[in-house]
Amino acid sequence: MTPKTEAEAKAETSWVMAPTLPSVLCHQLVDATDSVRHVIAKRAITLLPVMNNTYKFQPYTGTAGYVVAGGVDSPRCLRIFAEDIYIHVGSSFEFPGKHVSISAHRIIAVRLGNVKAEDDKILFDCSGPIPPLANPKAASGGPGTKGEMSKSPSGGGSGTNGQAGVEGKHGGSFCLAARLYSLSDKPVSLVVNCGGGKGGPGQAGGDGGTGGRWVG
Repeated sequence: MTPKTEAEAKAETSWVMAPTLPSVLCHQLVDATDSVRHVIAKRAITLLPVMNNTYKFQPYTGTAGYVVAGGVDSPRCLRIFAEDIYIHVGSSFEFPGKHVSISAHRIIAVRLGNVKAEDDKILFDCSGPIPPLANPKAASGGPGTKGEMSKSPSGGGSGTNGQAGVEGKHGGSFCLAARLYSLSDKPVSLVVNCGGGKGGPGQAGGDGGTGGRWVG
C-alpha cells in the first residue's frame, strides 16, 4: 500500500481543524415519557459540562457551545442528535440513573494540556443516584421509675430502633453511535459508568432511658 503524502493527509483531516461555522438553532423535543431529544442542526458544537468551574472550558474554535442539563432532576431519557460533537478532555457529565443516547457523525476529543492526571478522561456518569441522608437519630427510651419502700426502681425504657437505610438505585444506560477522534497524539479515554448506586446509611438507634434509683 502506497503511503499517503503530507498534502493528502492534511486534506483528509482538514474537516477536523476547521469545522464549518454553526448557523441553525437546535431544538428540544419533549414527549409524555419524560424523554427529551436534542436535535442539533449545526455542523459542529462543543458539548460543555454543567459544572464547568474547574477548567472553564470554552467552545472549540468555529463551534457553538451547548450545555445539556444533567443531575437528578434531568429527564429520564436523553437523546442527542448532532453532526460533529467536540468534547474537552476533563469534561464530566452527570446523568444519575438516566438513559442517555448520543448519535453523531463524529465525536472529537479536544485536549488543552492543563487537565489534572485524575481528570484526564471524558466521563459520562449514569450510575445510580446518591441516596438521601438518614433521618435524625431515633427517639430515646423513657426514664425508669423511682424506687420506694415497697417497690424497687425500674430500668430505663429501650431506645427506638433506627430505620433501615434506603436501597441503592438502579444505574442508567448509555448508548453511543459515532466515530471517535482526537486532536492530539495522546490517547483519550472515554469512560462510562452505569453501575448501581450505593445504599443509604441506616438511621442511628435511640439511646436507652436512664434507670430509676432509690429515693429516701
